[in-house]
Amino acid sequence: MEAFKNHVNPEFLFQSLETIISELHNDKKLADELINKLATVYRFTLENQYNELVCLKDEINLLRPILNLFKANYKDALQYTIDIASDVEGYVIPGTLQVLFEHAIFQNIVSTSIPLNFSVMVAESNLIISYASNRKLKTNERVDSRFNKLQDAYKYYSKKGISVGELNGKVNIMIPLLELNEE
Repeated sequence: MEAFKNHVNPEFLFQSLETIISELHNDKKLADELINKLATVYRFTLENQYNELVCLKDEINLLRPILNLFKANYKDALQYTIDIASDVEGYVIPGTLQVLFEHAIFQNIVSTSIPLNFSVMVAESNLIISYASNRKLKTNERVDSRFNKLQDAYKYYSKKGISVGELNGKVNIMIPLLELNEE
């Protein structure tokens, strides 16, 4: 758990900074917005570095700036829908959605001709992320390692852990929503 929480993904940081630098030449207002989004992501990371769990609503709120940073780079090649009712309750490990989206983005081909479409929803006390699989030939070992550490962390909190399946070229990831039992 500690190994997962204390690991900053250098690919995400590098790609975000590269996008911001690029936008400084094209659209300074967008570059300012992206800097604020990146600051929001790392502020959340620092504020929750000692929390074992965060509520799903907070994690979803963090997902939006993360996806905005990726969309600034991939434009229309990255699309998503988040369909979660406002009254859904449950907890997740901080950074769960960032790891899952980074894993999907860095492990798949993402282009305007092969867009990566995400769907995020909740069903039967599980957070479900789905996307079409267009895997790259070479995987990113650091991103795979973060994903594996996340899976191990969920095994600690839940008997089910994270379930990953692929059917008809679509990847479905089910993350159990956890309950917070204060002692």
